[in-house]
Amino acid sequence: MRNNETPIQESLINQSSIIGKLDYNNQQLFEISQQIQRVPYRESSRQPPRQPPRILPPGPTMPEPDFQSVIDKFNANDSNWFREQIELDFFQKVQAKEIPGSYGRVIQISLQPSGLLLKYKVNGTEWVIPNRQERLWLRAINQSLFSGSPSNNSPLIRPAKLELRDNIWQVKEPGQFQ
Repeated sequence: MRNNETPIQESLINQSSIIGKLDYNNQQLFEISQQIQRVPYRESSRQPPRQPPRILPPGPTMPEPDFQSVIDKFNANDSNWFREQIELDFFQKVQAKEIPGSYGRVIQISLQPSGLLLKYKVNGTEWVIPNRQERLWLRAINQSLFSGSPSNNSPLIRPAKLELRDNIWQVKEPGQFQ
């Protein structure tokens, strides 16, 4: 202890001198980093200069398919187009389930990764068509969901129209096969 200093005072003096040294070292590091930044970049003869990453402008967005093009692609069984649209999240895989409702039995639509139906939106209206990419797509069709005689060869005339009631997707108008 120096000059009648208490142990606490001596400890505080030691700590303040350490902090002072740290501040000095930090200032020195800052000055060195500023000097390094001012030094011009020299190309090495061994390595080519690094190119800045190229930022590409966003690509053209895919236009939302219209009502008739979805029906046409379904009837043409255009697997590649449907696969692309599913990957772009234009179509969502769903399942239909008949449940009791306030107006009798209703068809409830729910998201399912293995769904045999596809839900999509065109001009603010939600629609459902069978997912022809699934081997068992005909099993997903019942008379409450689609009218007509659905088969591998019968064309789709109109998809099923959906509406949201009490946070549950339900069929508002059944679709139609020829």
